[in-house]
Amino acid sequence: MKTLFAQLKKIPANKIFATACLLLVMGFLVNLFVCSTTNDDDLWKQNFRNDYRIYALPIDDNLTFATEPVPTKDFEVYERIDRELLVNVYWQSSTMQSFKLANRWFPIYEKILKEEGIPDDFKYLAVIESGLRNVTSSANAVGHWQFLETTGRQYGLEITDEVDERYDPAKSTRAACHYFKDAYAQFGSWTAAAAAYNMGIGGLRRKMNEQRQTNYYNLQLVLETARYVPRILAMKTIMKNPKRHGYHFRKKDVYQTLTAKALGIETPIDNWADFAIGQGISFKHLKAFNPWIQSLSLRGSKGKTYTVLVPDAKQLEKGGLGVNVFEEDFFRPDSLFEAFPPVQTKENTKPLSLPKIKITEHKVQKRETLLSISVLYGVSVDDLVLWNGLKDLNIKKGQVLIIKQ
Repeated sequence: MKTLFAQLKKIPANKIFATACLLLVMGFLVNLFVCSTTNDDDLWKQNFRNDYRIYALPIDDNLTFATEPVPTKDFEVYERIDRELLVNVYWQSSTMQSFKLANRWFPIYEKILKEEGIPDDFKYLAVIESGLRNVTSSANAVGHWQFLETTGRQYGLEITDEVDERYDPAKSTRAACHYFKDAYAQFGSWTAAAAAYNMGIGGLRRKMNEQRQTNYYNLQLVLETARYVPRILAMKTIMKNPKRHGYHFRKKDVYQTLTAKALGIETPIDNWADFAIGQGISFKHLKAFNPWIQSLSLRGSKGKTYTVLVPDAKQLEKGGLGVNVFEEDFFRPDSLFEAFPPVQTKENTKPLSLPKIKITEHKVQKRETLLSISVLYGVSVDDLVLWNGLKDLNIKKGQVLIIKQ
């Protein structure tokens, strides 16, 4: 090796440079020849095998919804959740849009859910209902929370040819909270309350009575409702850990918070377009901030004040909706809800009434099993295991079990 270096030192630098260039050219020609003689399809297949990756996704053993444990050790429940996780992780365009929109709408949901005493996990229900957009379903369910007309009216939303408050993100969120409270009062479970939002309180109650089960995960349900809670859990898992699931975005990539000043409107509006021009904005932007407006005029309900959000015209011209540029009389994200106080009705001013739970002690008799005891009391085997802290399904004669009904 030393001899080789000694010989190289004797060669003029210009000859070494020329030799290196010649070798590079020869290497390029050889590579070109190889590529020209290699089948293009073979290269394509090889690159696909080397570069493309689809990974199976882990599911957290301690997964919960609204602090209620999810029985992921049940193979059927596990596979339902796995399906929704795979569908939503690899439906990249839709899920990325949900991340972007969540920056705008989650602060509204979170504040109202907290005010109403509803677990924060329910914000993911709106993600699977509407993708955080004011959409209309084939069944004419409307808005972020997909209220049907009859249900929307039942929960205090005004729905006319001029006004549809199902499109109002804040008011419809509060109405959804009232529904969740009613469902929880019926079932004593937030998981069941979420499922009831999909199939109705009465529909879920009928299934429980028919199948002698009170636990959502133990019910045989129509496919839509069977997938409903797992889909919520999938979006919760993904959105709490975006990078872990392959989603990368910067602060400037997400959609900005909508900020505007609030005007109380009591008198009729002959033409919303003229009103918007008077505020220095277009009807398009007025409608974007007030999607509940459904016509060009407003007669309104007698004695009702309508809160109209008006964006800053100068800021719209600059192409942004930034939080820190408005004067003090403009809304910040934390004060956006001042225009939407809790609806004061007899129903929601009453304290939440929860179903009374009767606790019975059962002494295990000879030849009794958890299954026979569950049938005797109309409860599930899973509930018996949970209530009594059992490690397996084995029980002994004389053992005392707690039954909750």
